[in-house]
Amino acid sequence: VEAAPARADTPGVSVDTAMPSARPDQLHRLSGEFVDPSEESEFRADALDVHLRLYSQVALLIAVGFSAFAALDLASLGPTAAFAWILAGRLGASALVLVTRHRMLRHPEQFASAAGLDLIAVTQLVVYAVVLLACALRPADAATNAVSVAVLVLGAMVLVPGRFAVQVAIGALTVTGFVAVSVLRYDEPALAFAPLVANLTVAVMWGAAILRLTNRDARRRWAAVRAGDRANERLEHELAASDVLRSELQTLARQDPLTSAANRRELLRAAEELLCDRRGDGRVSLLLMDADGFKSINDRFGHAVGDSALVALVDATRSAVRTEDLVARVGGEEFAVLLPDLAGAGAVATAQRVRLAVRAAAPRGHDGLALTVSIGVASARPGDSVERLLARADEAMYRAKRAGGDAVERATDEPDRVTAPAH
Repeated sequence: VEAAPARADTPGVSVDTAMPSARPDQLHRLSGEFVDPSEESEFRADALDVHLRLYSQVALLIAVGFSAFAALDLASLGPTAAFAWILAGRLGASALVLVTRHRMLRHPEQFASAAGLDLIAVTQLVVYAVVLLACALRPADAATNAVSVAVLVLGAMVLVPGRFAVQVAIGALTVTGFVAVSVLRYDEPALAFAPLVANLTVAVMWGAAILRLTNRDARRRWAAVRAGDRANERLEHELAASDVLRSELQTLARQDPLTSAANRRELLRAAEELLCDRRGDGRVSLLLMDADGFKSINDRFGHAVGDSALVALVDATRSAVRTEDLVARVGGEEFAVLLPDLAGAGAVATAQRVRLAVRAAAPRGHDGLALTVSIGVASARPGDSVERLLARADEAMYRAKRAGGDAVERATDEPDRVTAPAH
C-alpha cells in the first residue's frame, strides 16, 4: 500500500511517503525468515550459539564421509587419472569444510550477519561441484549418482545454517548441473532423463518446503521466548523502580526534605519507642530549640539565605551531638534533639555545645546575619508520655527566648536549673 502524496497547494501539510517499516517479529511469507534484517541476524546469532556443537559435528561427518567416498570412486574407475582428479577434488572439498568449521567456531558472528554468499555457501558449491565431477567421470553409476544428489540437496537444506534463498538457489543450480552432466555424459536418449529431472525438482521443492516450515517454527518459538524475556526484564525494571520509589517515599515519610533532619512524625515515633522500652534505665532527654529572630533573616536576606541558614543549623547540631542522637525538624524554624541514655547535667551540657556550634555556623558573606537558638531541655520522668515531655521542653524553650535568646533553660520541675549567658 503506497501513501498518497500531499497536495502541493495545501500549506503546512507534510505527508511521509516512505513505505511502512516491518512489524516486530514479522516473517517473510515465502522464506519464513524475519523481514527485519537486524532481527534475522539476532535470531541467527542465537541459533548458531545454541546449535554450534551440532554444526561442528555435522561438518566433521561431511569431511570424513566425503573423503571416504573415494573408495567407491576407486572401485568404479580404478587407479586412473580420472580417479586422481576426483580424489584431489574430494580432499580439497573436505579441507574447505574443515576450514569453514574452524572459522564458524572462532567467529560465529560473521555467519550470523551474512545475508548472501558467505563461506558456508561457497563450501557447498565446491562440494557440489566435486559431486558433479564424480557424476561426469562415472557415467556407469547414473542411478547411484541421482540418489546421491537428491540426498545431498535435501540434507543441506535441513542441516546447513544458510539463508533460504541461497539454499534454494544452490539446490536448483546443483540439480541443473546434474541434468546437464547426465545429458552430456550418459548414453541415454534425452527423453529418458525426464523422470530424473522431475524427481530431482521434487527433491528441491520438498527441501524448500521443509526449510520454510522449519524457519517459521524456529523463529516463532524464538520470538515468543524473547517476548517473555523482555516482559520479565520490564517487570524486573519496574520492580526495581518500585523499590527505589518505595525507599524514597519511606525516606520522605521520616525526613525533612530541606535539611535532611528527621521530621516530627519520626521524632514522635522514636521518642515513644524509647519511653516504652523497659529494658533501658529510663534516661531520655529532649532538646527543643527555636532559631532566634528567624523571620527577620528571611525578610532581610531572602528565603534562599534563610533555607541555607536552616541547613547550617542542622549540620552544626549534628556536629555537636552523638551519632545515636536524633536531630529532627518539628516546625518552620523549630528543631529538636532526642537524647537516649542521657539526662540531667549531661543533657544540659549537650544543649550548650549545640548552642555554641549553631552560633559559629551562621552563613558567611551576609553582614548582620547572626544565627542563634533558644533551647529548652527536659528529661523524662517515670510514667512520662511523649506529649508531657514535649510540653515541658517547650515551656523551657520559651523561657530561654524570653530571657533574650541564645540560651539554654531546663524544665522548671527539674533540679539544678541552668541558664546560659547570651555570649
